Amino acid sequence: MSTTTDMHICSSVKINKVNNKLDFISFPPTRKEDTELNENIINAVVRSITYSSKICNYCELSNTTFSKDNTNIIMDYLAGSQNISNHHCYGCIQYDKTKQELFDQANMYFEYDMNIIQKHSLSEKSIKIPRSNGDTSNGIIVKDSCLRLLENNLMVYVEFTDNEQLNNKWVRFIDYKNGEKVTKGLFTLNPELKNEQLVLTIKNHPEWLNEYREPWKKIFEKEFNKININYKFEYED
Repeated sequence: MSTTTDMHICSSVKINKVNNKLDFISFPPTRKEDTELNENIINAVVRSITYSSKICNYCELSNTTFSKDNTNIIMDYLAGSQNISNHHCYGCIQYDKTKQELFDQANMYFEYDMNIIQKHSLSEKSIKIPRSNGDTSNGIIVKDSCLRLLENNLMVYVEFTDNEQLNNKWVRFIDYKNGEKVTKGLFTLNPELKNEQLVLTIKNHPEWLNEYREPWKKIFEKEFNKININYKFEYED
């Protein structure tokens, strides 16, 4: 098995949405002792959605290598990542379980980076969903479903069964046109939801995440206001 020093360095380029600069993310991780903690977290998030390989006994969030006898190294998925891609490695971060606060911060950065909200009051609701043939089916907004803002469209991840096979899709909040065809959205097919307050629960973040999380929240507020729904943000530690 190759060691870190003789492995081929593979680089990914990512555009930073805050300052429009190019960020270079590599695998294997760059082992710099002076790397800032926030940089470790950002790099770990980007690697988790770009590469499937892991380095044994390595905490990606603290940039620390442990002995092979250490039992604190675990792997966990970023919340909502498996909604975006069902690849078994997508959004998976390896870290020291005593550093849970760093994994929480990784989740906060992932919310910003993917324009999602991981926790909301639509979770576990049974709903009607539109099908591509114009019919409707029964679906459920599963417990770990996230809200997503993609190309200025608010949507939610839904699972449903068709011919005894489990499927999933993103359902937009409002009706939309594709050519001359109009597809009904979540609130048209489930009007009772429009009368409920949508509660969006987000974590209080450390100061370094201000430049990412504050614009992210404002973008969602703008879109919620645009479609005139009753919503509120709640904060938790």
